[in-house]
Amino acid sequence: MNAPAQLRLSVVLPTDTWRTIRPVVERLERQSIAALIELVLVVPSREAAGVERLQRGRLGALVVVEVGDVRPLARARAAGVRAAHAPLVFLGETHSFPRAGWAEAIVAAGAQDAYSVIVPAFGNANPNGVLSWSGFLLDYGAWQQGHAGGEVQTIPIFNSVFRTALLQGLGERLERAMGHGDALVLELRATGRRAVLAADARLDHVNVAQPRAWVRERIATGRVLAANRSLDWSWARRLAYAAAFPLIGLVLARRGFAGNARSERQRAPRGTVPAMLAASFLKAFGEALGYLAGAPRRIEDVADELELHKLAYAGRGRG
Repeated sequence: MNAPAQLRLSVVLPTDTWRTIRPVVERLERQSIAALIELVLVVPSREAAGVERLQRGRLGALVVVEVGDVRPLARARAAGVRAAHAPLVFLGETHSFPRAGWAEAIVAAGAQDAYSVIVPAFGNANPNGVLSWSGFLLDYGAWQQGHAGGEVQTIPIFNSVFRTALLQGLGERLERAMGHGDALVLELRATGRRAVLAADARLDHVNVAQPRAWVRERIATGRVLAANRSLDWSWARRLAYAAAFPLIGLVLARRGFAGNARSERQRAPRGTVPAMLAASFLKAFGEALGYLAGAPRRIEDVADELELHKLAYAGRGRG
């Protein structure tokens, strides 16, 4: 399918199969401006993913990028961004569900040339316990539904919308920017890019709620983040950061609490605060491992598995 000139938003979705991504695509097809959305599907192969089932959709365009293996996800996301045609590109996930009016609000916010990044307002799609709530508030609490909107100083890399030209302009740096770490945030900061939260662009995010998977996710993502962050660091600096992991845990928790306080707090169950503290220290421990030993492919595979198939680890009560 060719990309029409009137496209306004490209949605990049790496996935292993059509079945994994179907609930997200159904939400996109129900958007009021679905005809202006380009779906950039990054898959191992058309045949393996069952892409032919997408041809009957209401979306404006479909681009299929075959990569052989969607892991690591950073490489798959970068391939999707390079294939995007619309002026705005959304880094979607298999477990993030746009509500009605999301795309229209995103495009309206994107009409403000002053902003290079548009952040949606997040809701918890599986509010079924302290593990889900702790992950949600630490990862997205600063931008949760109830936020007044307007310019924001920090952004989540995933589930945000960027100027396509900005990301494509990163060239060889794009893949690193699409992974866990600070590369893209530092790039935006260095070039004076601004971000805005579109309060009417509501997006529901599913979070890990199974205890074993919850622990593995926090440690694995911390380890991958630290490994990516410290690629160019000296051993002395790596050792110093690894030794400081208890302090890093406190900093992560403090950021989570502060970000949540700036938004209208959604109703979280009793016990969420201790769970947030535990999650922060698990991630800090993972970072210490990443500074000392990097993140071998098996660790990155753990993080990517939990990202691709998060619905399988979300427990009961998905919204």
